[in-house]
Amino acid sequence: MIKNFKTGNNYNRRIFLEFNKDKLYYESNSTLCYYDIKKKRFGNFSFKGELNDVKFDKNGNILIASSIKNRYYLIMYAPNSTILFYKEFNKKIENINFINEYSFYFRMENFIIIMSKILV
Repeated sequence: MIKNFKTGNNYNRRIFLEFNKDKLYYESNSTLCYYDIKKKRFGNFSFKGELNDVKFDKNGNILIASSIKNRYYLIMYAPNSTILFYKEFNKKIENINFINEYSFYFRMENFIIIMSKILV
């Protein structure tokens, strides 16, 4: 099957395009869009500024790092588009990755920060 996607993105830089759990994810203007191959429908996840990194965990959660004008953003979405985590930083964040469900880490300057949901 061949499908034509209009991304609305004319940047001359790296464009994000990845398959994960029967969905094709691609970068558009301020959104991480997807096409669900099984359900044959489109969806998206919003972010601010320029997309820096995207990671997926085994449950379909999505971690998005973005930036605009020396402001850095980290957003974690559930597969149903619910925001599970949102934080703005004034220092550069990089090397994001999941540890396990609802736990992830990232680097800020010379520190590794671990974020984890506490279950009670």
